[in-house]
Amino acid sequence: MKVGDLVRFNGGPVFNAAEKGYAPSGVITRVTPTESTGTRSKASYTVLWADGKTTNEWFSYLEPLT
Repeated sequence: MKVGDLVRFNGGPVFNAAEKGYAPSGVITRVTPTESTGTRSKASYTVLWADGKTTNEWFSYLEPLT
């Protein structure tokens, strides 16, 4: 994922209740690389959500919207 991509929060069963606090979509405004393992890079992302809130999220909790 890169700056400008549309995403949604997907915390899986662990963060099911938390998903209700997120807008249905957001746009990535910043990418912060953290480490690279094998063929997959890990990063955290700053997301501007449709409701105007901004959060920092790990790559594993975001799902790209197409």
